[in-house]
Amino acid sequence: MSLYPLVPLLSCLVSAVLATAILVSDARRKANLLGASLVSCASFWAFCEVLWHGQSDPAAALALVRLSGLG
Repeated sequence: MSLYPLVPLLSCLVSAVLATAILVSDARRKANLLGASLVSCASFWAFCEVLWHGQSDPAAALALVRLSGLG
């Protein structure tokens, strides 16, 4: 097993904690909502990266890559 997926996993966890901290500070400010949304997108992308690195099926990995890049 490669240790590389631990890097995006750590990034996913740190980004999720940061997004939560931004929202907890003041969820009514638009700047905080925008910042939390941006950091949440980074967390989602890192989570998808962890999942696609664990896939043995290339079609499933490609589906996760496409899911991570919505748009």
